[in-house]
Amino acid sequence: MIRVVIVDDQKIFTQGLSILLESEPDIKIVGTGFNGQDAIKLVKDLLPDVLLIDQYMPVMDGVEATKLISNSFPQVSILLLSGSDQNDLVAKALKAGAKGYLLKDTSAEDLANSIRSLNRGYSQLGPGLLEKLLAQENAADPADTLPIPSDQPDTRKQVQQLIGDPAQFEIDAILGLLASINDRLVAVEVINQLEKQLQRTPKHVCALYLTGQLIYKFKQQAPLAMKYFKVAFESAQTQGFDLLVRLHISRAAWSVNPSEAFTWLSEILQQWPEEQSCKIFFNALVQVFEPSTEVYRLLQAYWQIQSLNKLCEQADGLESKLHPLLISSKLV
Repeated sequence: MIRVVIVDDQKIFTQGLSILLESEPDIKIVGTGFNGQDAIKLVKDLLPDVLLIDQYMPVMDGVEATKLISNSFPQVSILLLSGSDQNDLVAKALKAGAKGYLLKDTSAEDLANSIRSLNRGYSQLGPGLLEKLLAQENAADPADTLPIPSDQPDTRKQVQQLIGDPAQFEIDAILGLLASINDRLVAVEVINQLEKQLQRTPKHVCALYLTGQLIYKFKQQAPLAMKYFKVAFESAQTQGFDLLVRLHISRAAWSVNPSEAFTWLSEILQQWPEEQSCKIFFNALVQVFEPSTEVYRLLQAYWQIQSLNKLCEQADGLESKLHPLLISSKLV
């Protein structure tokens, strides 16, 4: 059960929202308040999983309360609700520590799904807000228009060699390039080069992978990086890329969002159902993830559970076949 606190100075809005969310089977409203000071006290007393808080309120506004709460109670996911989609307001809320920003006209269903996402550790922005923030950052970021520094003249050429053939994914060369890029200006220039390539070939696996890695490392935009990794993973699968390619993409995604990356890895594992063929998967996994890592141990446990379930299903099927025989033998 996800425990939620709602804070908004409009009592009718708070009551209505409480009723709508209480109808969800996995959400429980544990408290309501009407200003930022109420929010701080409610969080301190109730320690909810998610705090829904209005931006504009008397006594203390939502952004100020968010900043204080996120510093003292980082385990509480804060979703800021507002009637405005202005870029500076969204940026202030996220900088204060909010994990999400939604407009008040968001449907109850979308709001409930956003609460679930925050509770699982994801960030959440209303439709179009991420794009507006990125556009504002790009417009205000002088690095986007600056050339690669002269001390790294071969970077553009190296990138072009790696993405020249959409069917190739040379992981050693790719990792070597990523390790060599340690300047933000270089990273931004390379991202621009990769995005031009993706405009021509949107499912270019290598370009998608590189873009996701650089955006996460140099721009700290985890949700956007995951979008690139997801498209890269799906494209690698549909285009028949080697198992190791999909594992390397999953490893990059694991550092950003372990939960989603584990889902991808478990999907791959299900494609190797038999014990002998499953060894191929785990042998490849060792080349990408160390056996001592959490992801390796989790996948081993997942496979063992799946195997036990299959044994149980086989036993149930055998029992149903044996039952008529046992009855007939008793009759004889």
